Amino acid sequence: MRPDRRVLGRRLRTYRDATDFLESLVRTPPRTREQRERLGLAPIESLLDRIGNPHRALAAVHVTGSKGKGSTALYTEALLEAAGLRTGTFTSPHLEDWTERIRVAGEPVDRTTFVEALERVRPAIATLHDADADAAPAFFDALVAAAFSVFVDAAVDIAVVEAGIGARLDPTRVCRAVATCITGVELEHADRIGPTLVDIAREKAAIARPEVPIVIGSIPEEARAVVEREAGRVGAPLVRLGRDVAIRHRPAPPPPSGLAEDDSGVRRSRRGAVATPAGPVVGIGVADIALPGRTIPVALRQPGRHMVENAALALALAREVGALHRLDDRAAGAALSRTVLPGRVEVLRETPIVIADGAHTRGSIEALVAVLEAMRANAIVVVVSVTRGKDAAHILAPLTRRADTVIATAAEPSRSLSGAELADLLEASEPDARIACAQTPAAAIGDAIRTAGSGGMVCVTGSMYMAGAARRIVSGA
Repeated sequence: MRPDRRVLGRRLRTYRDATDFLESLVRTPPRTREQRERLGLAPIESLLDRIGNPHRALAAVHVTGSKGKGSTALYTEALLEAAGLRTGTFTSPHLEDWTERIRVAGEPVDRTTFVEALERVRPAIATLHDADADAAPAFFDALVAAAFSVFVDAAVDIAVVEAGIGARLDPTRVCRAVATCITGVELEHADRIGPTLVDIAREKAAIARPEVPIVIGSIPEEARAVVEREAGRVGAPLVRLGRDVAIRHRPAPPPPSGLAEDDSGVRRSRRGAVATPAGPVVGIGVADIALPGRTIPVALRQPGRHMVENAALALALAREVGALHRLDDRAAGAALSRTVLPGRVEVLRETPIVIADGAHTRGSIEALVAVLEAMRANAIVVVVSVTRGKDAAHILAPLTRRADTVIATAAEPSRSLSGAELADLLEASEPDARIACAQTPAAAIGDAIRTAGSGGMVCVTGSMYMAGAARRIVSGA
């Protein structure tokens, strides 16, 4: 389906105009692998060229990975801001509002700025569609170009840019990186950048640039070999988690007055009702992170060993761009500790606890299960939605086996499996699990809260879209 020429030709004046414009650029079906290979980066490059190539004026930290890249980007933003640098940050997807994808100085841009940025790129996109619709920029190209334009206008000192899919053919690849990062490599988006783990690693390894340091997280051996080989080929200095950056997990500090903490790391009021997770769960949210010449203590708002790994990668990136030396150990740890990551093990409600997490790969689901088990609720009720094209049963298996009840639904009717489809897949793969389905996220979350009861826990996960839906639904309840 091609964009409506009337939409492309209409000046953008309101936020609704802007979102309609973006939605019109979504290709249905998406470009095939062969089309993407043929076009390469031409769509984004032709668009940027028509608006003055703003990306060439920006130094960037470029982050890719199968999981944790959004968290790593936001932790990096927090450190750079604490060091006195003005940042522009591009992330995806958004949870509730498109403006979340473009941030300046640690905050999403306002809707007026968002609309003006997209209006700046719209005429160029319309012209390119007239010239060759098959090769014209799509919606993600528009967002990337708009973000770079905003960052130049805002006179940021450095941009933090999260890749969309892979790296080699991702529109963000055009940024002028001064440091890069691969957070992890898993079997995800295999239809577009796979099918094997080595294929996916090769796509992500293309983030490496000559003489630009590349930080890599916990990566399977066969994938790490691919990344290291590519870094060596282009001459990119390698910084590895576990070798150059080390993590020592430690118990969380005592809870403040008025709260008691059990050995799960969950704080409970003196009256016994669940209050809120103790920031970091014991042993998996508090750590000392060692870099060459210094060790930085952190106690993160969001629990999980995987979150500590993301924070460690951010510290390494801040060091590589010369920002970490502006912060003493206490200030660096504080910058990370006060960072709230929406949709990442985020507590939305206290009784029962409702957690939203955008986990959408097998590894991130496994990490989430570790956090949920440490919190030891009376019952765990899970609400899940998974984007079409993913191996939902494989991704969700650790959660399906652990949860007392799983309720399947669809966060985005056009992008997600229906609740019934997802429930059928999960029942077929885990016949002993208790599986239900609900037509809407609101119905699913309502059912989950009633099922969990006051001493239970509800976890809403499977995609960032589902986490965003949970935030809207619970905040409006």
